Amino acid sequence: KNLEVERSVDDLLLIIINYQLDPRIDP
Repeated sequence: KNLEVERSVDDLLLIIINYQLDPRIDP
């Protein structure tokens, strides 16, 4: 497996979660 891809996916998930918690944050 490509660890870099998995890491980037995890980062995207964190960004999405943060956005849902605080919609005022700009992507």
